[in-house]
Amino acid sequence: MRDGKRFKTRKDRKSFSALHTSKSLTEIERLQLEILKRDIEIARLKRYQVKGVGVNKEFVTLKTRIPNST
Repeated sequence: MRDGKRFKTRKDRKSFSALHTSKSLTEIERLQLEILKRDIEIARLKRYQVKGVGVNKEFVTLKTRIPNST
């Protein structure tokens, strides 16, 4: 996460993953969750490069390893 928190155990990750189904999130928690989801999506997208257009589109896996943000 951006504020430097790390998940030390599997239990911590599971409890955090349940936040997206919680209906009692505060505005701050909801915004933090949205930022985290965006960061994960950006990191995932950086692993591929797209070549070509339309039918000729090709996804190329990048050789560089992206370090974990956790």
